[in-house]
Amino acid sequence: MNKISSKMVITTPDLSKAGGVSIFVNAFKGRWNLEEIYFVRGGKGNNIFIKVILTIFDLFKFLWTAIKYRKEIFFINTSMNENAFKRDALFLNLLKILDIHPNVFIHGFKASFFQQLSYNQLKVLENSQNIFVLSQEHKDLICRKINFKNIYIETTVADEKFATFPFPEKKIEPTKLNILFLGRLENRKGIWQLLEAFESLDAEKLNISLEIVGHGTEEMAIKEWLRVKQLSNIKFSGKLMGEDKVKAYNRNQLFILPSDIEGEGLPITVIEAMFAGLVVLSTKAGGVVDFFQNDKMGTILDSNNSIEITEKIKYIASKTSNELENISNYNKQFANKNFRVDIVANRIKNIILNGTSKNN
Repeated sequence: MNKISSKMVITTPDLSKAGGVSIFVNAFKGRWNLEEIYFVRGGKGNNIFIKVILTIFDLFKFLWTAIKYRKEIFFINTSMNENAFKRDALFLNLLKILDIHPNVFIHGFKASFFQQLSYNQLKVLENSQNIFVLSQEHKDLICRKINFKNIYIETTVADEKFATFPFPEKKIEPTKLNILFLGRLENRKGIWQLLEAFESLDAEKLNISLEIVGHGTEEMAIKEWLRVKQLSNIKFSGKLMGEDKVKAYNRNQLFILPSDIEGEGLPITVIEAMFAGLVVLSTKAGGVVDFFQNDKMGTILDSNNSIEITEKIKYIASKTSNELENISNYNKQFANKNFRVDIVANRIKNIILNGTSKNN
């Protein structure tokens, strides 16, 4: 950089609330070797009038912050969806007017929304110093729309306490496989297809169990479905946090993510599962496809229909204990080499601090 900055201004959601961006920002706290200034945005509730007033207030606050720290580093956390990008584009345009070139980390990415945006709506990204995305697909989409070269594929990270937890080596018996679903209970997460698959597995009398951890819009319907079906191979645990969540990863051997949500970045649950040494069964959700090694890490689902889920679970169960334990150990090693907070922070920091700065 032409000037060594001592401060970094970081936009963030309310860090007390759950969410991938909050986890990311919290994980990086104190790791930049710079004075960190946090600008909290979003979270205005559902009242449109109040949201507009508070957004205007935020813009004035951000303008003051940008003028005060205009020679420092700016790190804008956003997502490519209707609410986040439209809001954060206002901040980005303010920075452009002030000739400040921020680093932009795009977490979630809704391709259908992105395709609707014109060049004029996106060209504010050309004012960036660097852009970080979570998958090659997202990088390719941006490159087709704007003229900008400093786009880097990065990863999300697990909470440091979770990533450093001493998970024991797993002993996996394919004839008694415990599977974990951990995430939001929503239609697009594939939870109903997964339940249908387990109904089939139960009918085949296979010794495979499922633990459901999470909460969301489908929670009551799922509980009712389980009450009616009375399947002995499914356990509903609800929302788990902290040590209880760690225990859930510990008592299962296979993690499943049957999501078909458009706009997935890189699901943090997959990263957590790998740190815990679980075999992974996942759709090509967001950035998963960019690093996932089929058979070495588990198995990719080409679709999230119940028939494929059933067949892929049976495929995993057909492997030997030795094969599954090798996958488990490989996932732990891979996560520790690639997804630890200090490693990801150093990669991003080196790009920001050692790249060419436009902030003179």
